[in-house]
Amino acid sequence: MITLISGTNRPGSNTLKVATAYSAVLDILKVAHHLISLENLPVDFARSYMPQSQPAEFKELVKTKIRDVQKFIVVIPEYNGTFPGIFKLFIDSLNPEDLRGKKIAVVGVSTGRGGNARGIDHITAAFLYLGMHVYPGHLPISRLRELLGKEEELADPVILRAMHMQAEGFSRF
Repeated sequence: MITLISGTNRPGSNTLKVATAYSAVLDILKVAHHLISLENLPVDFARSYMPQSQPAEFKELVKTKIRDVQKFIVVIPEYNGTFPGIFKLFIDSLNPEDLRGKKIAVVGVSTGRGGNARGIDHITAAFLYLGMHVYPGHLPISRLRELLGKEEELADPVILRAMHMQAEGFSRF
């Protein structure tokens, strides 16, 4: 089982569109997975992220889609040259033992030309510090607006193939 995380809480984000396309790739590969969108975090998450004040539904999400899972794929958009603060807050809300020794793959997303390379490096350093095993085949996706189809879905065959290759490699990792 893999937990796929859309790493922003921005409503209607392009990051969620990429995560949804990645979910479809995992479906094609018949890889069991959950999709978490940080868009669904409680509105007052910043005030309730400490374990003693977390809502019951968040504790259930952590139990079933974080603690009981061994692999993660995270789609991280570029925010101010790195990754979103809400994703850092999400990671901070978890017990480090819920992540230690688990495997993770990273997809960076940007509308610019870098594919969030700096954010990928920053979050990779945090994951390594937490004792996670980071898949070395990062997937930076650049110029995302140009890759979205008329229906605002990710339909670029080159990017979808790259996702497929990353997903295949990560499933064997």
